[in-house]
Amino acid sequence: MIIEGGGQDIPLNTNWRKGIGLSVGASSSPIVNGALINDLVTRGLNYWGNSGGIISNLHVSNISGATTTIAAGIWVEDSLPLIIDSSVKRSDNGIYVRHITQGWNTRPTFTNVIVEDSQYRGVMVEQYNHSQFSNLPMNAVFTNLIIRGTGGIDAKTPGLGIAALDVNTSGIKIEGALIENNPVVGFRAYMIDSSMIVNNLTLLGNGENGLSVPFNDRAGLFWRSSNWGTSGPPTLNNLVVRNSSGPGILLWKGGVRGTNWETSENGASGVDFREFHPDVNAIQSMNNTGHGVSVRDSSNVELEYIVTSGNGVGSLSANLGSGFYFDESNDVVSGGKNVSCYVCTSIDDNYGITVEDSIDLQLDTLTIINSINSPAFSADNSGLSQNGNIIINDILIYSNSTDPDSYAIELNDVDAEISNLEIQVDNKGLYWDAEGSLISYLNDSIIDSQNTDSCLDLVDHSELLINNTGLRCNSSPSIDASFVNMTNSFFYSNSSSKNFLMKSSSHLRWISSSVMDTPSFQSDDNIVDEMWFVETHVLNQYLNHIPFSSVNLSFDNYESEYFQILPYEGIDILGPFIGERWTPISGWSEVNNVHTGCDYDLVHNDSESFELNS
Repeated sequence: MIIEGGGQDIPLNTNWRKGIGLSVGASSSPIVNGALINDLVTRGLNYWGNSGGIISNLHVSNISGATTTIAAGIWVEDSLPLIIDSSVKRSDNGIYVRHITQGWNTRPTFTNVIVEDSQYRGVMVEQYNHSQFSNLPMNAVFTNLIIRGTGGIDAKTPGLGIAALDVNTSGIKIEGALIENNPVVGFRAYMIDSSMIVNNLTLLGNGENGLSVPFNDRAGLFWRSSNWGTSGPPTLNNLVVRNSSGPGILLWKGGVRGTNWETSENGASGVDFREFHPDVNAIQSMNNTGHGVSVRDSSNVELEYIVTSGNGVGSLSANLGSGFYFDESNDVVSGGKNVSCYVCTSIDDNYGITVEDSIDLQLDTLTIINSINSPAFSADNSGLSQNGNIIINDILIYSNSTDPDSYAIELNDVDAEISNLEIQVDNKGLYWDAEGSLISYLNDSIIDSQNTDSCLDLVDHSELLINNTGLRCNSSPSIDASFVNMTNSFFYSNSSSKNFLMKSSSHLRWISSSVMDTPSFQSDDNIVDEMWFVETHVLNQYLNHIPFSSVNLSFDNYESEYFQILPYEGIDILGPFIGERWTPISGWSEVNNVHTGCDYDLVHNDSESFELNS
């Protein structure tokens, strides 16, 4: 069947039903193979009225000019046809699917369909009643879909494009699609839910250009208001986005579940979440102008196995170009709403990980390698009014940065729980200025800095508990306006510096840790206590431990008398207790003596005193 021309000679203000090639309605189900339809005003193929059938080898072109209705190469309304091995070229809209009548089904299936050089939209799928956002059926299925050139130089009128693929208050299923070289947003969706299922989608070279163009119109993929309902959120798996004029993947308000995303060479961030709740694993984000992964004003975020590389190169600051960027994510602590990143790696990004005004943020198993600029990891919570902390576990920072004035990690107004941190850098090590509302922790860590100005600087900690942490420093770690407990910690034998610089109003408790040299100081209001735990045994005449016995410890200096009932095993580790005290005025004190006694069944015994120096 060949249809050439139609509708041009009918006045524009008459009934819209003119210039239609093949119209199928009223529950019809034709089988059509090999139709060529060209140069019509309104529709090439027009489906309506709960119809179906099989359309194959259909080729539609130059459908344009209608003013009283929407012109489209293929229009499907309230119908379920199968359309295979077909194409639409140079039409106002390539494919337009609209669900209107409640109670009827709209779900056409398109297989091996190519849409090229559309003037406004390549493919549009919508529910006509946009207030039906609580009922979003799957209204179209696409397998091996290709969309090119929407709004481009080969469209009837270039520059009028809206979106290559557009979905509104509806759902679609995609099993394989290529959307490329469209000077408009590649895939735009609004008001969607779990009826949106996308697998194996590639978007290349999409997005509108121009500084005045809205940010979302420059994206490769832009979804907004994607509902996470009782059936879950939309699904987006096996996604590739490259060379967008703006952000590669922009997801705003709502949620998504997905895996295996690759985004690169985009003109803004590779992945940009805003007010969003993603559950995504396996993302690679590389060589983007902005951030690799950006999370803004979001909560309930789960990111896993993420790699960023080469992002933000040349950007002027960390909040413009980092591997990972978290801003107000999360800005209040609430159950089940934390933001998490598990096994996340930054390689050769302009900055590694940047955090601004974010708490209840959980970062687990992080690696930052050779960020171009320092700090490789920075967090600044000075803009928050709520209390909360950041949890960081298992983080390795390796940097060959030549900037001697920057830190590998810089934390400002941040309370945190840090464990398994390893820093291997030539620049400064860790600067940590606490907010001070909560106890902070640093456990099982290694700080190795060969910088001669700074290694570890601690400021404004109301209480910082450090355990099993090693220092290899070329300059003295410093403590300023802080109360710090360091337990089972040590200076490495090849550390050039083995003492602390006590700046002002600080108290260091060095507990059961390695040998430490005499501190240096900048003011007289500092204290360093060298403290030890005391392993206590209560034995009878047969050298058996006595259960639930009472012990008392008294000291020559500093400590009050201490009483404790031992557990059933008759052994316990008590303390810590001050062995020696250093102050700027008096230097080191004499070693404290400990006197021990025990009571059991109305029998008291005292042991010999001993020096508390190990």
